[in-house]
Amino acid sequence: MSSGFSFKQFHVNHDQCAMKVGTDAVLLGAVAPVYGMKKALDLGTGTGVIALMLAQRNIHIYVKGLEIDKNAAVQAQQNFNNSNFAARLEVLVTSHEDYCNQKDLSYDLVVANPPFFFNAKGFEDKSRALARSLNTTSHYAWFASAFNALRLEGVFYLILPYNEFIEGIQTIFEFISVEKEDVTPSCYLFDNTLSKSRISDCNVKDKATDLFKTWEVNELIYIYPDANKKCHRIILGLKKVQISYSVMNKFRRNIFCENDVVDFFSNQAKHFYIRNTPTDYSDEMKKLISPFYLKY
Repeated sequence: MSSGFSFKQFHVNHDQCAMKVGTDAVLLGAVAPVYGMKKALDLGTGTGVIALMLAQRNIHIYVKGLEIDKNAAVQAQQNFNNSNFAARLEVLVTSHEDYCNQKDLSYDLVVANPPFFFNAKGFEDKSRALARSLNTTSHYAWFASAFNALRLEGVFYLILPYNEFIEGIQTIFEFISVEKEDVTPSCYLFDNTLSKSRISDCNVKDKATDLFKTWEVNELIYIYPDANKKCHRIILGLKKVQISYSVMNKFRRNIFCENDVVDFFSNQAKHFYIRNTPTDYSDEMKKLISPFYLKY
């Protein structure tokens, strides 16, 4: 078999992909909720490993991957075709912005392992630079694409470096807490950058029905390399919800500074440690990857 990464139920070739199979993708593919899901969308599928993992975890799910890099898309499709899940996997060569701009999309789940860096200088490989740089797409675009693609109550799961999470939240979103006796306090995210001309993207008030669509935090996981190191990744799960606009106006609106964001989320976040030592995976990591990794 050609070079790549072999899992228990599929093999991933990645020599034509800028970004190879890595821990981030594996974590997201193993954590994103699939129970009861029928349609999933992978924004920037790359090698296709996340889509393959979702297809293995749910025998009823159909996963469509979007990939702007043609070479990566071709290889992802080959990886799909060589798997036992080929009938439930597909790749389109397109940007997530273009695809998700369509009307009447209704996905149950959207996943993304988005680019890390605001500036890709220093990358000699142009494809790798494209895959890793935020120069080609904004934080906003990933959230807007997911929002447009999801059905109501659908969820968006993505993995981000810790610092990117903090910067993205601070520059793009406000946090709004529900203050209502019969509702458990939750965190809602609203986009600050929306103008009237972009009202179709997120946070839409339906004047006829007095309803407001927005994000609700579904899950947050702090990920640590090991117990002796600081959090370096975040898995953020958001749910597309609909609430009454009149109720929304009663919310307490806050824009938090960095420490406030950390403190606020620490109260509801899960904490996940990848390793006990540099050479030994933690028990929770072994449990998570055991359906996929040959060693466990």
